[in-house]
Order: sequence, then structure tokens, then C-alpha cells
Amino acid sequence: MTIHNSRLKFDLDEIANEMLDRVDQSLFESGDTTFLDPAMAGGQMLKALEDRLRQFGHSDENISKRVFGVSENPLHSGFARKKNNLVGHIFEQGELDDGMKFDLGLANPPFSLGKKLLYPEFFDNCLENCGTVAMVMPYDMVSRQSRLRKYQETVTRHSSYVSEDISEHFKGISVGRISYVVASKGVKNPVPDFSNDNPFDSVPLLYPERKRMKSIKSIGGPALLGPTLTDKVDVLWKIFRGDEQEVVTKDAKEFEKKKVKTRAPWVVVTNHCPSQGKFNTAVVKCDGSTVLGNWVFAVEVASKSDGKKLAEWLKSPEMVQHISDLLEANNGTYGASKALFARLPWFE
Repeated sequence: MTIHNSRLKFDLDEIANEMLDRVDQSLFESGDTTFLDPAMAGGQMLKALEDRLRQFGHSDENISKRVFGVSENPLHSGFARKKNNLVGHIFEQGELDDGMKFDLGLANPPFSLGKKLLYPEFFDNCLENCGTVAMVMPYDMVSRQSRLRKYQETVTRHSSYVSEDISEHFKGISVGRISYVVASKGVKNPVPDFSNDNPFDSVPLLYPERKRMKSIKSIGGPALLGPTLTDKVDVLWKIFRGDEQEVVTKDAKEFEKKKVKTRAPWVVVTNHCPSQGKFNTAVVKCDGSTVLGNWVFAVEVASKSDGKKLAEWLKSPEMVQHISDLLEANNGTYGASKALFARLPWFE
């Protein structure tokens, strides 16, 4: 079992004990059940677990044979052991055998490493190797991010309890809602089908008589702004600072397999993450030499003046409030989606 373990732990004593209250208490009554924290870091989860076993009358000698943690660094594990008076066995990274099974997996795993999400991997591994899983992680079933769909469905299918938002316990982290989940393979819940569900369908349209905007850009790959592909193209990346955008020249063949063309003479480009409803914009001429990078949207316009009007409308106080309301209606998600963009009215 390969488990990554690089991240900062927080003071989670209260949360750890809440999690332990949610699992079958017979796990702690028994003198034979086994426990694993696959990402122990500072050892807070293990401390709560060992203290719980002591409350049920088990000796330190008994606990030392049944409680296990995984640490990426001997210095970290030594500090955690001394600080929390841990008696359980601590594996170093890579020492835990794939065949080892445990009755309870208790963890506050690292959420990500760069762009890679780690918590789905931790959850899947624990679900496979532990009878019950109690884990802290980002979880939002109404999120429509495609890369999280399988993870969300797995949590929904096998969870027996999902807590309220506990993100207030995690200072300095901005990943949206954080919950702790109790789950096991033995639980088989039905999973709703959200494949055709638009979370904004129930939100009233602002100016319903106006036509809607239509983005020519998904977040999955580049879009060519122009009718032809030249040997070199200017790439408009996702970094927006006011109306200034970063443009870099790249070989056109990088984009040949993933491109969406437009024959519109101009487009208005917006950022993918409108913080507090605020879109940054750029009016871009389509001359066949510019490609949009990821994480931006573009709307076709007939002229530069139309583009300026649309950009002003996107940044108007009225639109800022409307976008903020739409984001809130979609459970406070930070990133805009094509479904949200399709709800936006055209300028007058």
C-alpha cells in the first residue's frame, strides 16, 4: 500500500473524538480489533484513538499491538510519539504491506500535492483495506467536477455518515467544504444520477427576455481564435490581471488535436474563477494566431465595440451580484461552469 503523507496537520482533537463517536463502539470494546492511521503526521488522530481505547480499559501493552500509523519521516514520527505519548506501532513510508487489513481506518490525509488530488486515493485505499473508514476530506456531492465524480459516487454509495462543514478548523486552506465521512464497503446506498442535472435550472433568470451568452471555450483544452491554424500561435493563458493578459508564442502543432475554432472577428475572454462574482475580461481580435489556454471562457462578438459593451456588462455591479447569487445557489462553488455561463444575459 503506497500512501503519500506530505502536509500540515491542524489541531483536530475535537473532530477526532467526534469521528470516533460515530463509529461502532464495539470496535473499542474488543481486545482484538486493529486500527490504522495511514497519514499520521503529528499523531493527533492516533492520540485520540489510543485514549479512547484506554477509556475502554485496555492496557498500553494491548494497544501497542493493535494500533498502527504510517509516517513519511522518522523524525516526524519520533516527535509525534513523544509529544502524544503514543504506544502503537509506526510504519515508515512503504513498509505497510498491501495484504494487511484493519478494522478501522482513521485519518486526516493530505488533500493535494501540487495539482494532484490525494484524498480520493487515501479514501479508496482505506475503504479497500479497513472494515470501517472515518476520514476528514473535502466532500461536496453537488459539485460537477468530472475528475471527482467517481470519488463522489463511491463516498455516497458506501457512507453511513457525512458531517456538516468543518472547514473552520482548517485555517489557511481554501478548498471549499470539508467534512468527515464514516464509510464501509458493507454499506450500499443508492447513488443519484446527476449526469443531466443542471444545478442552475431552478434559479430565476436575470432579464429572461434577453438572449443568453454562449461560451465557445470549455476548460478541457485550447480554442483557436481564427479560421486557420498557422505554424506559430499566440497562447492566451489563464492569468488575468485586470484587463492585461499574458500572451506566449507556441508551436501550433501542440494544439492540433485539441482545438475549437471560431470564425467570429472578435471574442470577449473571461476568467474561469470569478471571485465574489467579479469577472476579469479581455477583448481579443481573432486573426488566426491566438489560442486560448485552459481555465478561460470566450464569447463571440461581431465587433470590437460590441466586445467592449459585453466586457463592461460582465464587470457591472448588477452582473457581479447576479453571478455571486448563482455561485451561492450552486453551493458556493468558486469556479464558473458552462452551465452557469449559459445563465448569463447578453448586454442591452
